[in-house]
Amino acid sequence: MEPNDPPSDERYRAMLDRTDQLIAEFTDSRQFEGLTRYQRREAEFVIENVGEFLAAYEGVPIDEPDSQSLDFVCTRLYPAKVSAEPDHFGAVAPVLAAFLRFLDARGYRDDGEALAAHVEDLEDKIVEAAADPANWGLAKSLVMSGEIDEAITSEEIEDSTGELHRLDLPEDIDPLDAIDPTTSPSSPTDPIPGTEPQGRTQGMQFSAE
Repeated sequence: MEPNDPPSDERYRAMLDRTDQLIAEFTDSRQFEGLTRYQRREAEFVIENVGEFLAAYEGVPIDEPDSQSLDFVCTRLYPAKVSAEPDHFGAVAPVLAAFLRFLDARGYRDDGEALAAHVEDLEDKIVEAAADPANWGLAKSLVMSGEIDEAITSEEIEDSTGELHRLDLPEDIDPLDAIDPTTSPSSPTDPIPGTEPQGRTQGMQFSAE
């Protein structure tokens, strides 16, 4: 596959399945246990989103990104497309760093420790980018301002957008027990300059522009 060619539907699905497989392994690892309670709660959402962005925009699976791909996804796509409370963005780098160390420990990467350190250095950039409305896509701006009617179903939002929305759940509620806690949003009308999605997003949490 050429660098700018989108993966086939089959390969795209395989990359997302690989993300699901690795999340299941990660949540049973010592690296996962080393996270704070809040970070563990957010971990699956973070890794799913990063995996989908990597597949759609970079054409690589979650266990094969380089530092440039991680920079792009973490500091540009994630802040622009994911709607969440501020604390969530502070969890992105620690969770992803723990995941990369898990990949290293399991032998899936031999540079996982170095990539983890690199991602940890991005934490402030991620938080700052996510806090600046100038970086938000249209759909995220609507979600964060409350302009999207709460009566609209998650399926209708997903069909018309491609950004991801994280519900502000109470601390004692596991997001896996909530109804559609990760359903989202992002908009085909608000592309990020210089980005071209490489993957297919039908039926997934976001719709790449």
